[in-house]
Amino acid sequence: MANPTERGAAVDRDGLPVTALPEALAKRPRYPLAVGTGETPAASEGCRIVRSFRAILLAAMAACFLGQATIASAQQAASEPGGPSIVRNIEGANERMEMIVNTSRILTLNQKIKTVQVNNRDVLHPTPLSPNQVQISAKRAGVDQVNLWTEDGSIHTVDVLVIGDARELEQVLKTHFPESSLRVVPVANSVRISGFVDQPEYVMQVIQIAQEYYPKVINSITVSGVQQVLLHVKIMEVSRTKLRTLGFDWAQISGNNIVASSASGLLGAVGGGAVTTSGNEDFFFSIVHGSNAFFGILEAMREDKLLKILSEPTLVTLSGQQASFNVGGEIPILTPQSLGTTSIEYKKYGTQLDFVPICLGNGKVRLEVWPKVSEIDPASSVELYGVNVPGLRSREVKTSVELNAGQTLAIAGLLQNRVEGERRGLPWVSEVPYLGSMFRRTSDRINEIELIV
Repeated sequence: MANPTERGAAVDRDGLPVTALPEALAKRPRYPLAVGTGETPAASEGCRIVRSFRAILLAAMAACFLGQATIASAQQAASEPGGPSIVRNIEGANERMEMIVNTSRILTLNQKIKTVQVNNRDVLHPTPLSPNQVQISAKRAGVDQVNLWTEDGSIHTVDVLVIGDARELEQVLKTHFPESSLRVVPVANSVRISGFVDQPEYVMQVIQIAQEYYPKVINSITVSGVQQVLLHVKIMEVSRTKLRTLGFDWAQISGNNIVASSASGLLGAVGGGAVTTSGNEDFFFSIVHGSNAFFGILEAMREDKLLKILSEPTLVTLSGQQASFNVGGEIPILTPQSLGTTSIEYKKYGTQLDFVPICLGNGKVRLEVWPKVSEIDPASSVELYGVNVPGLRSREVKTSVELNAGQTLAIAGLLQNRVEGERRGLPWVSEVPYLGSMFRRTSDRINEIELIV
């Protein structure tokens, strides 16, 4: 029998001769080899456990590293002034802080807080969280103060400015004014509102809503479209003395669409619009509904020389812009100065009219009117440095009223007494020089003049 260890003999991986392979296979344990690895199943299962443990360990280390990085980033953001942290460490005796409506901040002290006081709980609401922490909630825009007392008797004051949420304000404006285009831009502790509205009265409404969110509102709103107003004005004088002499009764012929007054018979309510006074019973103004009949009677009075038209301008201006009209002149007025010097100041006289129309929509116009009539009055002149300085006699009024397009506003009650000389005598003979004075006489008569606009 050949030696199994002999040089050149074929052996298997267990060192057994090939010839003895069947016998050896019968004696050793029978378990298959792992495919492609040359390892047993037990060894392969151990390798899998080691690999899984390594993967879990690496994942845990990565999660721990990410958590530490997140905590470090949060701490860094909280320490920065502009960070998103809601915690505010109070160190000084008096500090300032800004908040937005519907947000909260946590105030922290190094000592225990004994008492918390808020001046206006409609603006701020305090909630204790711990012995040295209190949460402050902003309820609405405004200015408030938070006082914190500690156990040693010291006090810390925090002045809080609560401003509104610009996004909420913009949404509220879109809800109330859907046809307008408005933009809300916060600027420090104020807000700037720009854009367009289609009605002039919306401007003040937008400002009032914005003031509920911000203490200061910058108005940059414009009214879309160009609206012009045409105003026909007649400034007239009526002799009340002649009306009484002729027995003219305005109220009897005015009907239901004309206005008349108890002062002169020219303004007041006789079935038509309401009369409004300005605190003086002699001054009235009202809205005339029947304009054609009203102006027809005025024209008849003018033909009978009971009425005199001083001016009749027609003015056109944009809504919200002032328009002025002046017919007359200027007179020099000497004004004394220091060191015995004088200066000359020119003052206007004649017929002046200023008005501001504002279109309110739906055919309504708000009209502010300032009519003024002045004339030179020699009786009120004064002498200054040997120069006769004349005086001025004026009548003016300022009023505001809302009208529909096409309606007429009548103003009256501006009275003035004039002394007029009247000469009567025989024709031809009274004109003869020297002898004519015996056939004529001159009498003074007081004439009451009323101004109508």
